[in-house]
Amino acid sequence: MKVATFINSKTKNDLIVKLVGMGEQTIYKLADIESITQTNESLMPKFPLSEEELVDLVSYLAGLRK
Repeated sequence: MKVATFINSKTKNDLIVKLVGMGEQTIYKLADIESITQTNESLMPKFPLSEEELVDLVSYLAGLRK
């Protein structure tokens, strides 16, 4: 399974990450991780956005205000 995350910190035994779109941190045991790949791609969608993508983005941003 692939998971897109922001790595907050790494210890001898754990990888502490923030999942994309989530506010809380998650801790994974390094022994359970098969590989870590850094990407140079932006997590933001490529512009111009389609109408559906724009609606999804606005809905997501509106949900952050709660």
